[in-house]
Amino acid sequence: MLVSLSIKNFILIDSLNLDFNQGLCVLSGETGAGKSIILDALGLALGRRANAKLIKSEGSNAVISAAFNIEQFPHIKEYLVSQGFELAETLILRRVLEQSGKTKCYVNDILSSVAALEAIGELLVEISSQHDQKGLFNTSHHRLILDEFSGNYRELEAVGSAYKLWKENEHKLNEIIGNKSKAEDERNYLTHIIQEISELNPKVGEEEYLSNLRNSLREKAKIQDISSLVLNEANSGSGIVAKLNNLIKALTKVPNLFKEAEKSFEIGLIEINEGIAQVEKVYDTIASEKFNLNSVEERLFNLKNIARKYGVDPNSLEEFLILTKEKLDRVSNYNKFYQEFKADTEKSKLAYLKIAEQVSIIRKQNAIILEKAVKVELEQLKMGYADFMIESVTANENEWAAHGIDKVRFLARTNPGSEFGYINKIASGGELSRLFLSLRVALSKVKSSPSIIFDEIDVGVGGAVADSIGKKLKFLSGEHQVLVITHQPQVAAYSDNHYLVSKNIINNKANVDVKELTYEEKLHEIARMLSGEDVTRESVLAAETLIKKAK
Repeated sequence: MLVSLSIKNFILIDSLNLDFNQGLCVLSGETGAGKSIILDALGLALGRRANAKLIKSEGSNAVISAAFNIEQFPHIKEYLVSQGFELAETLILRRVLEQSGKTKCYVNDILSSVAALEAIGELLVEISSQHDQKGLFNTSHHRLILDEFSGNYRELEAVGSAYKLWKENEHKLNEIIGNKSKAEDERNYLTHIIQEISELNPKVGEEEYLSNLRNSLREKAKIQDISSLVLNEANSGSGIVAKLNNLIKALTKVPNLFKEAEKSFEIGLIEINEGIAQVEKVYDTIASEKFNLNSVEERLFNLKNIARKYGVDPNSLEEFLILTKEKLDRVSNYNKFYQEFKADTEKSKLAYLKIAEQVSIIRKQNAIILEKAVKVELEQLKMGYADFMIESVTANENEWAAHGIDKVRFLARTNPGSEFGYINKIASGGELSRLFLSLRVALSKVKSSPSIIFDEIDVGVGGAVADSIGKKLKFLSGEHQVLVITHQPQVAAYSDNHYLVSKNIINNKANVDVKELTYEEKLHEIARMLSGEDVTRESVLAAETLIKKAK
């Protein structure tokens, strides 16, 4: 609940600090005293629109701070934590209006945004007036109000999940339909990919194997070249073997003199032939191997080239081929997949509709209960001639959403036999106030705002009607902190705390002040509200009677 409000340099207020309590808090004062300025200031602290014209005097900023006790409201704490705010014993919202027109917002002294302030403010305070009954006038809020009254949270969660699944399936189906024209081109392209890779027939680990083999073959090629060179040099007509044979032949012509030399050359020739035989063996072994360097290098080049072409690792080519075949299968079986997704979409839509219809039933059942509750309140507020109706109809399919399929509207009529219509179109100011209060009281057990503010909601009424409004406000203050700006003494008599708003002229400048009244001061103020400026003994006695009756 709101525990304090601090206002500095705002419109007609120099400096003002107010403390508030639980129960029914009444603000009264003469017309033009500045009661609505207090409400405007609180609205700024709650994130409402601001401008530099609201600053009272030049040279200083306007500062409004509102402190709230949220100890008994875990849903507000959870929201603050979810938004990254640290919890403190008291929640303080502060708004600073600068001379430049800029504003700064703070949540527990942490710089924040206007949007954050507004979101938190909507959880803390509900402001209601004839000109600011957003929830009642805005038909988009009517379903939310009915759902909160119904307490159908589990069903709403279920219908939201079903809606999400339906829309996901519908999106997939639309993608398939949208890609139909591309299916043939894609099929041809995928067929080409599969043919190209299949002809290559890549294997996992083949690139590494071929790289190692290529290095080995390059070394063997080097050995083979050297062997070939040795064999050519040894066996050619001018090679070492031919030359040795020629030398031996020459020596045999003088056998006795060169016998030993001939023998040595013959031994050398034998050794050389053995060496040649060893080289020939190595050469023949390498030449007879299955792989050759050119074919390995060509295979390795083709693997890397095709892998680069399709943006995959050479080791992943085999897997890529499998995936491409699967994709081709999907493309080739377009009608099959279309029918499957169409069936899934229809199935999820029917599941959504089943849950949404259950939600609709709950809404209609609770709409009847809420209608009756509002009618009871209207009768007690001397509007038994009026009628209230909740219209819940199935929306067009394009309007179905995560909350269901219903369009909910609050309608009323204030004259018997007349047509039902939008509340703000068929009710006068006083009737509108009572319609809103009736709905608000009927919802008192389920609405989550700690504080409710009524700005002159009793305008245009008096006497017994004003007394009935006071009773309802008092009843409502048992569940919420209620602040009301009023001109009605019958309403003021029910207050737990009474504040008098006054405007004083000092040095030709107006300044608004607010004072919390004692019992005697409250008695005098209610007497003034009864009789006007001249408070008589009779009006004081009448005020005392009103207060006793209210108690």
